[in-house]
Amino acid sequence: LATPNQRGGRVDMRATEVKKGGKYAWYVVVLLLLTYIFNQWDRQLLQYIYDQGNTSFTSLHVALNLTDVEYGLLTGYAFSVTYVVLGIFVGVLADRFNRALLLFIGFIVWSAATGVTGLSTYFWHVLVARAVLGIGEAFCSPAAYGLIADYFPKERLATANSVYSFGVYVGGGLASLTTVINSAVGWRVTMYIIGGIGVGVSLWFVLTVKEPPRQKLAAKKEEGQSVLKNIGVVLTDPVLILLTIAASFRFIGGYSLGAFMPRFFQRVHPDQYKLYTEMNAFVVSAGGALSTFLGGVVSDKLGKKDVRVFGFVPAFGALLGIPFTVALLLIDNFYGSVVLLLLEYIVAECWFGPAMSVLQKGAPSNVRSTAVAIFLLVGTLVGSVGPVVLGAVDDTLADKTYVRYTLLAAVAGSYLLCAVFFIITAQVLKRRLESKKEDEKEAGEADPLLKSGGEENAA
Repeated sequence: LATPNQRGGRVDMRATEVKKGGKYAWYVVVLLLLTYIFNQWDRQLLQYIYDQGNTSFTSLHVALNLTDVEYGLLTGYAFSVTYVVLGIFVGVLADRFNRALLLFIGFIVWSAATGVTGLSTYFWHVLVARAVLGIGEAFCSPAAYGLIADYFPKERLATANSVYSFGVYVGGGLASLTTVINSAVGWRVTMYIIGGIGVGVSLWFVLTVKEPPRQKLAAKKEEGQSVLKNIGVVLTDPVLILLTIAASFRFIGGYSLGAFMPRFFQRVHPDQYKLYTEMNAFVVSAGGALSTFLGGVVSDKLGKKDVRVFGFVPAFGALLGIPFTVALLLIDNFYGSVVLLLLEYIVAECWFGPAMSVLQKGAPSNVRSTAVAIFLLVGTLVGSVGPVVLGAVDDTLADKTYVRYTLLAAVAGSYLLCAVFFIITAQVLKRRLESKKEDEKEAGEADPLLKSGGEENAA
């Protein structure tokens, strides 16, 4: 696994030189996207097979006799606890070892966990499988974002990040379409099929993706050796702290929508639920991918003039998403709700590319994967509060259609709070540029957000 391109002054020839932003770099992004699609498909498919139909053949809920609190745990902390515990460790590994091989290992683990879920006969069986799923998926994004940062020049990072982020929405769309497979073969065989395909894709990935040289490796040997020092660098940076707080609130809204929007449509529009799962595949895939792509492109373009754009784009997207969320949950017209859900995705899902671009460039290269891991894992841990709380409240509701009100409160509240913190992040980032853009960090590595070239380089 060990392939950092330089160690103790010696160059590791196993790291392959490639043209930044060239054809092979985009090939790697496409494969990373495919990996991320399976990552999100495996993570989200439980939400759609959980309560499909009223038989143990198609419904995990019926087969295992689960409660809404147990459902909230399975979609939340059963996954996120191991994801968080392993994540920072994996981030440190990704700063030191071959990221392509690390990602492959994780891919195999989470695909196996998905397949094994089909063997479950009790709640704790699914709980353990979801925990193992979290272990495997913890390997994905820290390694992937590290690879992207080394395959692309800074001025194209937000766009490349956004393409990779399509995986959230395409994977979510495929999870929605899983109901079609489930209807034909049942939830157990569905798990076997998806897990098996994932193993095959992981082999394609590891056989064709090369480890690139790392950018700007720190000159001081001790910087690459102290794990606690690397974590400390991340946890003491005010921009990265504010960015992580903002993202954590945003994850609460996103996780709540993902876990309980299917339940909203099932309860409020039961006759159209099957149609919803099919239409939702387009809503999530097309709306989410379009939004995240535009967010990255707009941020790369306008961020050259004003670095605050990288915080303003996520903030305005969240604020614009609130009225669409309120309307889709309160109206009683099925088709109107689906259209409003599409519009909500188009305006609100633009945040991830710009946020990751700030994170990748704000963290020194030798702690970049650690920074990504902390960012994602804190966001996941806090975001998981949403489904658990909604599940607990849902168990107390006499009228199950009241899920529309609890979901509205969770999403609108989290969107509003994340917008506030994204705006604060943008302002702090701007002030840091103005006061320190000529300074260099004492460690000897210039802060990528503060280098000569000002705001244009800060993108």
